[in-house]
Amino acid sequence: MASSKILATTQATRQRQAVAVSRFRLSPAMLALGALLLLGLVLRLWFIGINPIDPRFSTADDGDYYQRALRFAVTGQYIDDFWLIRPPLHVFFFAAIIRVGLLLGDPLLALPLVRGVQVALSLLVVVLGYDMARRLFNRRAGLVFAGVLALWFPLVEMPALFMSEPIFFYLLLAHMWLLVLWRDQRRWWQLALAGLLLGMAALTRSPALYAVAFVLAFVSGTWWLDWRRETGDGRRETGDGEASWQLAVGNWRAHAVRSTQYAVQSTLVFLVAFALVVGPWTYRNYTLYNRLILVDTLGPVNLWLSLLPERIDGGRTFLMDIPQAERSDWASEQVRQILAQNGPFWLVRNFWPHFQHIWKAQFVEDFFVKGSSYGRPLRESLPLGLLSDVMWFGIVALGLVGLTRPWREGAFRLVALGWIGYTVLIVGIMHVEPRYLLPIWLMLALYAAKVIGDWRLERKAIQISNLRSPISNLLALGLVLAFCWLVFS
Repeated sequence: MASSKILATTQATRQRQAVAVSRFRLSPAMLALGALLLLGLVLRLWFIGINPIDPRFSTADDGDYYQRALRFAVTGQYIDDFWLIRPPLHVFFFAAIIRVGLLLGDPLLALPLVRGVQVALSLLVVVLGYDMARRLFNRRAGLVFAGVLALWFPLVEMPALFMSEPIFFYLLLAHMWLLVLWRDQRRWWQLALAGLLLGMAALTRSPALYAVAFVLAFVSGTWWLDWRRETGDGRRETGDGEASWQLAVGNWRAHAVRSTQYAVQSTLVFLVAFALVVGPWTYRNYTLYNRLILVDTLGPVNLWLSLLPERIDGGRTFLMDIPQAERSDWASEQVRQILAQNGPFWLVRNFWPHFQHIWKAQFVEDFFVKGSSYGRPLRESLPLGLLSDVMWFGIVALGLVGLTRPWREGAFRLVALGWIGYTVLIVGIMHVEPRYLLPIWLMLALYAAKVIGDWRLERKAIQISNLRSPISNLLALGLVLAFCWLVFS
């Protein structure tokens, strides 16, 4: 009897161990993701090894960021001594790591430490990107999107840069992942953390301020879809003969009130978290300059420079003679005068040339068109750069196709379309730089992953015999042809 009990206990233990092992067994998707992470790590370390750029000797933006960060790390003072008030968060991030290098007794450790942390963050967003695309579409789409994040050249070189773009990009993608996670799990902390990260992104690059509108549309759209689903299920459950018309109307109203309450609560959670990050910096600007400056003063000055009949390189010189607190107001007044003299259409006079300029291969564009290219090594980076431009062409074309397909990912497409439209508008009015276009390519890569992940459905959708979505197919064809014309014209 005792031996049979021991045998049964042993067998049960072995079964539990077998179940535990099976749970931790790596799936093919996890193995593929691990391979992408390893390859992404190798490529990033390779580029850092061949990269000659040192912000300590730069007169461009990275040099300004380094000087501000070094001063803040050593003295604890943050001074807007450049020609404009800039966003501060990436400078604080650099300063914290420089401070670690100083505490370790070697100030020269600062740059390797910054790049090491940025490499780690870039690999983390590969994992988050995989999970986001997997939740929105499917596992294959997650792997495709993770592959773009791991292997595309502009994202490979990003951790080596002492610029605002790396931190902004990582915060933006992590914020979007939290939105998708909230859509699936509805935890308040997920939405609050998404607000905190978007606030941090806004303190890195102020255009993220306007993404609040995209998030509010996403939250409202998500609750609206829930309401539609609940009321539809309610109608199916009651049936025509089981409930009166008054009961159906009562259920409809109850669902509408509840969904509205949840939407308002969700919005407040997000906005409060966002304000907790942006608010202290705005208060600092108000007490220091006696003006309401949410994040920076880049917008009015860049708009003024872009509206001049000919862009004046000495524009900074004009501003340097004006007190820092008055430069934004002066530039805004100049914008008003220019528009009063030339009419409101002067605002978009360069939009078409700039719009054409957006749709150009990113590696080739940054080297051979942009006059102020910051000197990445051409000979070593050319093979990966050209392959990445081929990848870029594919993900943009397929991403445009993906945006024409039915909305099966919920309200997230409102966020994607918001970022694409806003970025195109701003660079169309002001000026185009490849680094400003990253939100466009991020969203298009996500929807290209959708198309590749659903390739069987796409193959059926484009068959001539399939007449269920002719408008979608015609729109997709038109967008792809227009994109090809813009690239090769």
